[in-house]
Amino acid sequence: MDVNIFMTIEEFIFTNLKLIKNTKCNLYRSESYEHPYNLMDGNDPISWSCSESRSLSLLIGKVEDEHKILKDKQINIPRARRVGFVDIRYGGEDEHAIGASHYGADTSTTAKVINRELKKILKEFAHKGA
Repeated sequence: MDVNIFMTIEEFIFTNLKLIKNTKCNLYRSESYEHPYNLMDGNDPISWSCSESRSLSLLIGKVEDEHKILKDKQINIPRARRVGFVDIRYGGEDEHAIGASHYGADTSTTAKVINRELKKILKEFAHKGA
């Protein structure tokens, strides 16, 4: 899964809240390489707040896999332990442009479920071209 989508912060939050709800997955956030991942409440605005850190990381995954990423610092979690999680990054926006938000993952069952659900959400809510 490697998907780039141009969206505002409001669309990014809306899309990810629908993903979390519809897939029964959880949101995890690590502020930087030196911070561990924490389970976040998607309805809490702090979950989506931007950070000065370029190493901010948001993951979506199943609760039964969270033991693989919780407790250790982000930098100490190898790729093999991130299997089953989808990495999401907000692309940013300013008065001139909207950046591409990114969804990246392996070929795990969780990633396939999230990818399928993301396509449904976008089909229903995305802006249609002229």
